[in-house]
Amino acid sequence: MIFRNKNINIPTKVFVSYEKEVGNPVADENIAISDIWLNVFNKFDKSNIRDTKSLEKEDIKKLYEDFFVNGLSDGACAGKALSNPITRYKYIKRENKRIISLYLHMFPGKSKTYSRFELKQKLKKKEYKEILGLLKNIQLSELIYSGQPWMSRFEDMEYLIELTDHLYFFNIIRNFFSKNDLKPIFIGDGSGILSNLLLSSDLKIGDTIFIDLPHFLLRQYIVNYDKKDKITKFIHAQDFESNLIEKSGLTIINQDSFPEIPDASLNKYFELIESNKVSSVISYNHLDLRGDHTNYRDKLLNLMGNPQIRFESKLRDGYFIEIFTK
Repeated sequence: MIFRNKNINIPTKVFVSYEKEVGNPVADENIAISDIWLNVFNKFDKSNIRDTKSLEKEDIKKLYEDFFVNGLSDGACAGKALSNPITRYKYIKRENKRIISLYLHMFPGKSKTYSRFELKQKLKKKEYKEILGLLKNIQLSELIYSGQPWMSRFEDMEYLIELTDHLYFFNIIRNFFSKNDLKPIFIGDGSGILSNLLLSSDLKIGDTIFIDLPHFLLRQYIVNYDKKDKITKFIHAQDFESNLIEKSGLTIINQDSFPEIPDASLNKYFELIESNKVSSVISYNHLDLRGDHTNYRDKLLNLMGNPQIRFESKLRDGYFIEIFTK
């Protein structure tokens, strides 16, 4: 069963703090938006509610307390489309497949359901509840559940519907960096689930930087508000220049959006690699780069050589996790 989480109050102080620490963007948003995203915004946000510069804080607060149906979330996470029963049915089927794949990833060799040929894999009820228990009890900040996100329920167990794929990616990052300090640059983190998983974990994380379009950046600020001691700055995508970042030994983390970032913006991000400020890049993206998609991978190969790790996602066909290091 798929349903929306209850309303959670977002303290007004969060928006006051954001205005003081981050403020409004200077440049026009369109310079950092690809045609793919323009189509998404034109479809879901005809009222242009993403532009909150002229709104009072209480009005912005109301928008973000209803984040997952008013057009702000669509294109980056489950949004208003899930109000349609047909879409919910598709998500239920998708989630069942992802839950099975996530179980096999998290508990390798534990279940006899594993098949080399991936034919009709199933979990026993006990195994299903085991992985749902993991999803339900994962450490997350309270405000990750703000915006009335879509949840999935099985018997008495509930979990955030977008969590499965992010937990899979998080677990891989966690295993790779378990013995190292991690200084992440989150580019295009959408609703902030992946970053919150990492910042809430026991990994040694600091000097974190967020770069995204303004309405997503505010969402990431909200859900990671209680992790500010691990965060250095938030930067609007259209205002980004590589000289805004001075530290070195940083790691760029991107899930789902490298191919959809305009070339000019991507080149600015990758200047951080050329200037030796970024020493590793972790990518979880689709490799079908036809049409309007940016060939981010050729850029990374030219700058960093072949990835140290590369494999196809167990949860999403055609998506590859790659870790590049200098």
